[in-house]
Amino acid sequence: MDSLSRTPIECLQLILTILQQEGATSTLAALTCTNKRIASVTIPILYNDPYLLSGHFSSFPKILSSAYELHLPEKLTSSSSSQDYLSHVRHLILTRQHQGLFYMEVLDPPELLTYVQSDTELDYMMQVLHPLPAGYLESLITRNVCYRRFHRQNILLRETVWTLADPILEQLQSLTIPLSLIGRYLIVVARLESLKTADFLPDVVYSMTAKDIDEAARVRRAADWRGVVRFVQDHTRLFRGVLKTVTYGNINVWPSVYYYRHCDQEFYMEILKLLPPARITRLTDSTWNQYVAHPLETDLSGIDDIPRLHDGNSWLQGIQNDPLILQKCGFLKTLYLISPGQGSFRWAVREKRRAEGFDISTSNNNLYHHHKGQDTPVQDGFRAFYWQQGLVPLAEVTIREGAMRFTDEVDDIAIGFSRTLTRLEATTAHPDNSPLLSLLPPHQLFFGREWVGLPFLRELVLESFYGPLAIDSKLLSHSPNLVSVWISDRTVNYQYEDIVTWKLQQPAELSKMEHLFLTGLGALTFHPDTLHTTTNLVCLSIQTAPNMIHGRQKWYIPSIEEMDRFYNLQHKTSTRADGDEETRGMLGRLAIGQQSLPRRWSWDWNLPHLSKLDLYGEFAYRFEFRMLQGCPALVHLWLDISTIEDDDTHQRILSSADLFLPPRLDNHIFDSDSSLSAPPPLRKRERIVARSVKYLCLPGQWIMDDVFLQAFLPGMFPNLSDLSGMQYDKNNFTIAGLFRVVKESMPAMTSINVQDYDPSPEEAAVLGLNLVDGEVDDWDCRNPGIDHFEGTVHVQCCFEHYEKAFKLNRS
Repeated sequence: MDSLSRTPIECLQLILTILQQEGATSTLAALTCTNKRIASVTIPILYNDPYLLSGHFSSFPKILSSAYELHLPEKLTSSSSSQDYLSHVRHLILTRQHQGLFYMEVLDPPELLTYVQSDTELDYMMQVLHPLPAGYLESLITRNVCYRRFHRQNILLRETVWTLADPILEQLQSLTIPLSLIGRYLIVVARLESLKTADFLPDVVYSMTAKDIDEAARVRRAADWRGVVRFVQDHTRLFRGVLKTVTYGNINVWPSVYYYRHCDQEFYMEILKLLPPARITRLTDSTWNQYVAHPLETDLSGIDDIPRLHDGNSWLQGIQNDPLILQKCGFLKTLYLISPGQGSFRWAVREKRRAEGFDISTSNNNLYHHHKGQDTPVQDGFRAFYWQQGLVPLAEVTIREGAMRFTDEVDDIAIGFSRTLTRLEATTAHPDNSPLLSLLPPHQLFFGREWVGLPFLRELVLESFYGPLAIDSKLLSHSPNLVSVWISDRTVNYQYEDIVTWKLQQPAELSKMEHLFLTGLGALTFHPDTLHTTTNLVCLSIQTAPNMIHGRQKWYIPSIEEMDRFYNLQHKTSTRADGDEETRGMLGRLAIGQQSLPRRWSWDWNLPHLSKLDLYGEFAYRFEFRMLQGCPALVHLWLDISTIEDDDTHQRILSSADLFLPPRLDNHIFDSDSSLSAPPPLRKRERIVARSVKYLCLPGQWIMDDVFLQAFLPGMFPNLSDLSGMQYDKNNFTIAGLFRVVKESMPAMTSINVQDYDPSPEEAAVLGLNLVDGEVDDWDCRNPGIDHFEGTVHVQCCFEHYEKAFKLNRS
């Protein structure tokens, strides 16, 4: 460049004029960046006619010209527009909406078929795609339709973008740059003076598959991304502070191969460090990397949502290295994260207790007083207080275990954000996803320690995939506005002596509760009197964890004697002042006192909105049908007593006592001052009728004969349409008796499922069963879309590992 600098002005102007006439605009633009003398001579020539666009179109890529000519009409008219539409374009960037263009199966026009069937396209592709991966050339030579179409569209795409962008590079603010053309864009980087967003499109194929990439291909790939780094370096040097965003891989032009559109973290972090720090309003994988590139300069105060990130390990390491990250998010409301470990939220507890020196509850007690319809104003008041005190107003938290097990994180979250928290979900790691955890001994979790009032908590999810999960006896009482509760662990087998070592729940006032799901220890320690307050309950499920045996779920149920002894303790101690020797002996063996005694289940709750009830194991075994009288809206009833032992030790023998409500005394007909010594008469027994129940499932050994069946099904469930789980047994009802009841007394019935029954063709003929053709797996008698012919009931018989489907004719 020294010899050019010493060239006389007249000669230099002549050289530059020749370049301008040949359309070498990029060369002229590059010369303006050399030195002041050459730039002063080049600029007048470069901008001699700034509105002349024809120079940029001196030559079109061959594939673009061919594609354009194929769509020209046979006769051109002279009514072409003189408007320069490109002068208004500022953004030329591809999004995911354009991805479908690459895979559209279109019929090639005859002219294109001629071009494709010749060697012209193949020669052009080999030239453009050089160097080709090993084995790739063979696929192109054999005219693989998929490969050809992909590369034809890909080449057309990159050349179209270049052809549209080249005349207006100076005005573009965002641009998609194909990685295959990075060298071409490096030459013209000096013209991209307005570029704010650069999206790099990884469109280069380095190998047939990501697994087959060799060292030479890795070097090529690294060189391409190094070119991207150089592009950003040159642009930030020429136009400091203009380029603010660099993205890649927004669309995938090569299906299902992530390696091709992935940028190594090393290159991407180098790029981000060249860009100016940004004010982040939402934490994503991209914005998190921006923070890592500029941890001190990046403003996090505007973030209100931290969702689940794909690069969770980097995010987790960031929190572990800098625990103050979350404190910097002053407006944070929603958080999803893998637990960073013990003490990671201790700062929230400290900050809250520090702020309690300005406790607004002391100056305005009404903030703690909850009224229906005032959730938002009151909670906004707390959030305003948090902002004023510099606290994070966190509302929704989802925290999961990672490599480290839970310790104090969940309790610290509940304590530190008690006044703003509306949803809390804490889930342990699953052994299938964390093989190392399966090698460790079972870990007992305990949540609720030192929890205080959570007046706005509406949804609580606590789940452990290993070991028992116990909660503090007052945990539910701290959250009177709970709407949904899910507490679950994998407690399968248990002894009552083990249960009472954990604190049994105290009754809670949960008038807003709609969904309650308890599995494992949370179900065994639940206080049933809480259900007297859950008048808005819609769904209720209580169970221990099941065992899978031969593809079926089975539950552990203690012996009948043990259950009776355990649940009768309170009755015995309440009727005997000091307790007799037998009771004291039980208390001694269980090592419990009066406060830890099990609560009697009364089964007389008033749940007017309950529509779905699922009970399993001992909860189903102890179920009393009188509960149905307080559930007028119940539609779905599932009572599963399938046991692990699979023997006769847990048969639930139904009798006429299950059909009626317990007798009540008619005290109202006697005067309170009456001196009669005779007891008041018993009121006439009331029949239990659940008119709204449509789906009834009774797996396990529910024992009833044909006579009781006639009184039970149509009498208690007159509108039943789906009956499933009925276990056929020689000591139980007969199949003929079941079908007779359905035909004669249950007109709404549309489907029946019978377990452990495999009728022979002769039996099926006698019973009026017609075998349904086709695979049973594709047939579902409970599917509302299935055709139900009038007078027909669908019957599914399950035996061991196969099923048969029938149709039962009522006539």
